[in-house]
Amino acid sequence: MACFRNVAINLLRLTKTPNLTAVIRENAYRVDHLLAKLGIMKL
Repeated sequence: MACFRNVAINLLRLTKTPNLTAVIRENAYRVDHLLAKLGIMKL
């Protein structure tokens, strides 16, 4: 699970997310929305 978390954080850094902590908290239980924001998956 730590590997997936690290990948998600690195992807957010690549997209120049200004506040990683807020985005992680906002999407903690909505992984599908996070993947859609990153362009990995469509809703």
